[in-house]
Amino acid sequence: MRAGVLQGVALVVLAFAGCGGDDGPAGPSGPGEDAGAPLADAGPASCATEEGVRALVFAPSCAGSACHDASRPRAGLDLVTPGLSERIQGVRSVHAACEDQLLVVPGDAPASFFMEKLLGTHDTSCGDPMPNRGELTPEQVRCVAEWIGSL
Repeated sequence: MRAGVLQGVALVVLAFAGCGGDDGPAGPSGPGEDAGAPLADAGPASCATEEGVRALVFAPSCAGSACHDASRPRAGLDLVTPGLSERIQGVRSVHAACEDQLLVVPGDAPASFFMEKLLGTHDTSCGDPMPNRGELTPEQVRCVAEWIGSL
């Protein structure tokens, strides 16, 4: 089942990876909401900005349970404080089996190991797919791909 979902998400990412501009206000779906629903109620946030992707995707989906927050960032990856764009571009994976993989290749979401981790298409010796407590919605994955594309 996960493979089918991942293939669908991959198609969404590929379809929207080249999209530029702001599609309007967006925000994350919360518990109990339709996982395929567009991001809503986030005010002026834009997926093409670091502030937007942090607010729309990383803060609600990656910082909880002390995973990638500022106080105890797993794998040294703090996804919620300002300066993320500079901290993540051109940085190699901390997993020994994948140390040749760049987390984010600026402007190229499909070449970024970060996207492979979100989609679960990476070599499993490089760690678990992320987030480890459920999947991002297709809209959240598209948002991350748009942000990486804008770097």
